[in-house]
Amino acid sequence: MKNKILVSFILFVGFTLQMDAQRDFRGSCHPNKKERIKDGIKSGELTRPEVRQLAHQNKNLHRAKKHALADGKITKAEKRQLRKLKKQQNRNLYHQKHDGQRRRF
Repeated sequence: MKNKILVSFILFVGFTLQMDAQRDFRGSCHPNKKERIKDGIKSGELTRPEVRQLAHQNKNLHRAKKHALADGKITKAEKRQLRKLKKQQNRNLYHQKHDGQRRRF
């Protein structure tokens, strides 16, 4: 009986540690938007007007999120809207970084 409890405890701890490791790995593969913008500025892939536009879009997303939280709860429709805005921003950031325009230092 003690062996079964010990084995199940070890398996539980092992699976828990494995899930945490996977979560950390996924987080490090996809840096957040601010880091991606900083990298684009350093490499010269983003011009000043592009950075301004991306910052404005980020401000609009935060404003929309704040507005959605104003009543204390985010509904499914609001979640969908916020997710759509975030995906649109990520797509726009990717296109701005890969559009061939270079910033001159």
